[in-house]
Amino acid sequence: MGAKSTDADWEKLGKKDPYWAVLIHDEFRRGVMDDKARDHFFETGERHIARVIQTASDKVLPGFAPASALDFGCGVGRLVVPLARRASRVVGVDISPSMLEEARANCGEFGLSGVDLVLSDDTLSRVTGRFDLVHSFIVLQHIPCERGLPLIRRLIELVAPGGVGALHFTYLRPGQQTPRGQSTWPWSQATSDKPLRATAWEFLRAVRHSLARLLARKPAKGPSDEPEMQMNPYTINPVFQALQAAGVRDCHVEFTDHGGTLGAMVVFRVPA
Repeated sequence: MGAKSTDADWEKLGKKDPYWAVLIHDEFRRGVMDDKARDHFFETGERHIARVIQTASDKVLPGFAPASALDFGCGVGRLVVPLARRASRVVGVDISPSMLEEARANCGEFGLSGVDLVLSDDTLSRVTGRFDLVHSFIVLQHIPCERGLPLIRRLIELVAPGGVGALHFTYLRPGQQTPRGQSTWPWSQATSDKPLRATAWEFLRAVRHSLARLLARKPAKGPSDEPEMQMNPYTINPVFQALQAAGVRDCHVEFTDHGGTLGAMVVFRVPA
């Protein structure tokens, strides 16, 4: 059975608390966020995009200055805004119509042009053309791996020849035990030198640990209306396989740590 889709939950978050859903800090809660917090919110986006473009220029494509950019999982436009200040064509993609509506309002408030905001699906069917920069940050982790991996391959396809991709994914959650040399996604690693029964045992052990943690929690006082925010670790093997299949010969990796959830930002160039 596949993991539960949380598309509807993200639309609930988009309606209820869109800025907090993008960056989980109390200052960005609806009813709490003031002008100072709003400025801080978009400053974090400016710093992130500046770092991504500088990293791409330093590590994979000297003098990189994208004329077009795609931001997958754009939310309320935190990263679309700084991208639109640098590129003449920017496309933001998100699964939540409410998030996209807020992003449009923000682009209008900042006086930005050349921005197209489109609703996402599993094939990105509404996205046309290819881009000098294809970017996604702290988004794929919220998508089950069986949906996320095809999306990663699609995002790589959307990088124009000679263009740059910058994709972030997580590979280990807090408390998740990973024996040395083994993947965090055990079912993907059954090979001839590692029998399936051993892989299955690792999976059952992980399930047991998860159930133990759930049973140790205090019972809730009542049903929660807080939408679900999944955290999904990816195995690196199919990610790197997709990059190599696209002709990528080298890439730059920067590790991330969000409250103990370990991840990596992979910056790469698709050959011209």
